[in-house]
Amino acid sequence: MADAVNEATRLVTTEAGLRDAIGACRAVGAVAVDTEFMRTNTYYPAAGLLQLSDGESCWLVDPLAVDIRAVADLFADTSVVKVLHACSEDLEVFATSVGELPAPLYDTQVAAAILGDGYSLSYQALIERELNVTLAKDQTRSDWLARPLSDEQLHYAAQDVYYLVRAWDTQQSRLAERGEWVREECAGLAQTPLSAADPGDAYLRVKGGWKLQPEEQHVLRETARWRESFARGNDVPRNRVAEDASLIAVARGADSKGALSRAGMHPRALRKYAQELLGVAEAARRSTPDDLPALPRPSPANSNAMMKRLKAHVAREAERIGIETQMLATRRHLEALLRTRDESGRVSLPGSLSGWRRALIGDGLLAIANEEA
Repeated sequence: MADAVNEATRLVTTEAGLRDAIGACRAVGAVAVDTEFMRTNTYYPAAGLLQLSDGESCWLVDPLAVDIRAVADLFADTSVVKVLHACSEDLEVFATSVGELPAPLYDTQVAAAILGDGYSLSYQALIERELNVTLAKDQTRSDWLARPLSDEQLHYAAQDVYYLVRAWDTQQSRLAERGEWVREECAGLAQTPLSAADPGDAYLRVKGGWKLQPEEQHVLRETARWRESFARGNDVPRNRVAEDASLIAVARGADSKGALSRAGMHPRALRKYAQELLGVAEAARRSTPDDLPALPRPSPANSNAMMKRLKAHVAREAERIGIETQMLATRRHLEALLRTRDESGRVSLPGSLSGWRRALIGDGLLAIANEEA
């Protein structure tokens, strides 16, 4: 099959070639999409290659030679399904380099989990299962920004999309009513990526922030906002600016470079960014906002028995339906359910358990969680 992939592949390095590729892709019902990128010393992923395939031909678009923002028209064309596999990182690339997220989006990894074929199934496992083709994964550490790209790199990149439309097609024949579950789940994936989210919400993702007092959480919110904005504005990884532990330390009162050093701040970050971080923290301490944050705490110990019952219900239903348990509901879903408990002791379904999940397990979860209310 290697020869078939190579014969079907074209390297696109001109605007005219890109227009031809986009035109061909918009003439079919589904097109496979993938990216190769680098993200070692930057905040934003740097696109090294954009791959497209209609199942017969492959186009490897060189973002260093052509402006891939032209692909936005294809991504916005709702008559063409965009097929990806494990798409979260690709969406970050699209948001940055294309300026448009693909719609409608179909993720074969999501579909595999809903079909009960495995959770977080790799592309190689998917293709072997659906098409009985064995693929090598030997270019994962490649430098995709180096030029020229090697024949091995080009072949690896092409096979990542060449088989994908065919796998999508075989999944369609198996999904039946579950196709709507996949469409709903995938529509939720194509939302604003973290790199475009409100920097003011960055503190919500700092590990251990819930342990802080409200006044300390306010300091954390402002320092996390500063770190996120600085990292984006200067295109550097956020942890190169300050690790989460450093933000927690200043929130708890660390007010000098020495204190940050004792808390484990990296010497390079200490030298370059500590003074500004301390200044932001001090300014936050002097302010008294009306909206002091209150991060949700983990489920209390007395909910452990309830959590076990809820998880057991999800596992039973997953086995009965033939779906991967983690796709049906994760612990995070169930914790969100328990956090809705009101003064009367009753819970309600959170947004993350709405839609297709509500229809399958919503009533059962509510019955278990509310039986003692």
